[in-house]
Amino acid sequence: MPRRLLLTIMHQDNSENIFLSEGAIIVYLVTAKLAIHLALPGYGYFRDELYYLSIGERFSLSNLDMPPLTPLYARLITSIFGYSVKALYAGSALCGALSMVIACRITGHPGGKRYAVLLTGIFMLLSGFLIFGSLFTYDSIDFMLQVTAIYILVRIINDGDQKLWVLFGLVAGIGLLNKMSMLLLGLAVFLALWLVPARRSFRQKWIWIGGAAGLLFSIPFIIWQSRHGWYYLDFALSYRGGLAYAASFPEFVWSQILPDNPLAFPVWLGGLILLLFSSGWKRFRFFGFLYLVIFSLAFFLGVKFYFLIPVYSILLATGAVGLESWLERRGAKSLFLKPAIPAGRLLLSLPLLPLMVPLLPVEEFAEYAARVGIHAGVRHENSDLGRLPQHMADRNIREGGDADILQKKEMVVRAVMACRFHGPCGVQLLPKRGG
Repeated sequence: MPRRLLLTIMHQDNSENIFLSEGAIIVYLVTAKLAIHLALPGYGYFRDELYYLSIGERFSLSNLDMPPLTPLYARLITSIFGYSVKALYAGSALCGALSMVIACRITGHPGGKRYAVLLTGIFMLLSGFLIFGSLFTYDSIDFMLQVTAIYILVRIINDGDQKLWVLFGLVAGIGLLNKMSMLLLGLAVFLALWLVPARRSFRQKWIWIGGAAGLLFSIPFIIWQSRHGWYYLDFALSYRGGLAYAASFPEFVWSQILPDNPLAFPVWLGGLILLLFSSGWKRFRFFGFLYLVIFSLAFFLGVKFYFLIPVYSILLATGAVGLESWLERRGAKSLFLKPAIPAGRLLLSLPLLPLMVPLLPVEEFAEYAARVGIHAGVRHENSDLGRLPQHMADRNIREGGDADILQKKEMVVRAVMACRFHGPCGVQLLPKRGG
């Protein structure tokens, strides 16, 4: 009798209970996401963040050596909250939270319900998005815009509304104002479309209008670059084997598994298999090809492994919907498995958290990193590593915090402007605490 009662409770329609609705679940997940980042002790400013602050402080349309959106976002944050590393990272966490919301909304289009929403949110919460929510980089906004673009693609493929290509183009164009990696997604979309029946979109005007709209956003940046010796192109061409670490194929595959949390691997791999081979997912097969194309482009072009993080949103959402469907078919047999999966994901992820975010005191983290390997088999730049992985070592670590690290703003600006893409000299010239 108690078992039958429990089954009834778990399977009853709670649609009228606002606290158990899909929207409520998303609110809980977003709250958890923001709370995690606000509670992190932090290690100080990451070196690139100083350069972005500098660009934002001295922004001018006559100086577009880098796309402007992230520096302007930094300027907005500092204008409201002052120079605070916590405020900057809250801005990044907000982008990650919005990415998670959009990924959760994806689940509804292939028929996902509340459990799929919950799984997608939990897997997104403890993924590569967590790492970039604890840094302020171009990637935070880039990931959010790419996930948004993928959601629009889901709407196009599922609903057949060709006019949405214009919206896709506008989102991609805004993305080009932030980071050129949006071009990688655009190229992958173009190539993957030829492999599925949705290639008929090329016969209609909307996809071409969307593409033209997107490229319009990049015109000011292209004009500035053409007048200044194609500065950014020079940097991009020297990326592979220069700044970026040229990973072997096994290393590149591993770099797609560890940063996105190995516990998510079976879920997103299952999602990829469903997209590529399941007859029930034939309508969404485009996204399986999209992943294969963008993975291949990223590897052969030698871009950093984390450029692929946004595309895992669709794989995780697909895997979550597939898992939900499998558990429903099992009926009573899944009674205790359903809560065990998200709970197990949360608990088993705890040992990985120090590798993802600044959680432990520096000395304790150094010992932890030594046990698992400084970079745990994942590298993204050709630089000498000390005792900490790069995304931790490149922060300005100060005992006791750094709330006043930027109190001498002009010194920061002068120091960082000399450092271009990176800021070691800027860090060295920063005022000491109380200085």
